[in-house]
Amino acid sequence: MDYSVLDLIPEPVFVVNKQHKVIFANKKAKEVYGKWEGTCYEIFHGFLRPCYEYEGHPCPVKNIQELGLEKSGVVHIHKTPEGERYFYVIASYDPDREVYIEFHIDLFELYENLRSFAQKPLSLFFEGTLVLFHWRREEGWPVEFVSPNVKDLLGYTAEDFTSGRIKYAELIHP
Repeated sequence: MDYSVLDLIPEPVFVVNKQHKVIFANKKAKEVYGKWEGTCYEIFHGFLRPCYEYEGHPCPVKNIQELGLEKSGVVHIHKTPEGERYFYVIASYDPDREVYIEFHIDLFELYENLRSFAQKPLSLFFEGTLVLFHWRREEGWPVEFVSPNVKDLLGYTAEDFTSGRIKYAELIHP
């Protein structure tokens, strides 16, 4: 399965199998964690056994497996080349591929971004990692407005979307 579309997401994303082996890490994950091959507990904690076997280390994958949840989120302290960081890890299960998709949100980075944008809330959509779309609710979802930072995230300019050269509906998973 080609998971390269996950490289477009500006947060670390991992695809993990039932045995906790990482089978894909997006570009941001490789940048944040450095290494990415092995099991999630080896990469994030340096553990030899699954993290849930250690005191104070809940596992979103285990929660999904044992509790029958569609998704689960936990706060973890992960090891990165820069040191320990707090991450909110959200996992969901894809039954068709029998894998878990994990999104890692760096809580320190999120806090700093929100704090710096508190003075100018809309700048979050013009300078930050969030993109604002406004489209008409009609066939093809024509875009009326998109924040200029869309180029940083998707590689297309705002003009590409508003002119109709790039169709928003074609970029969204069915």
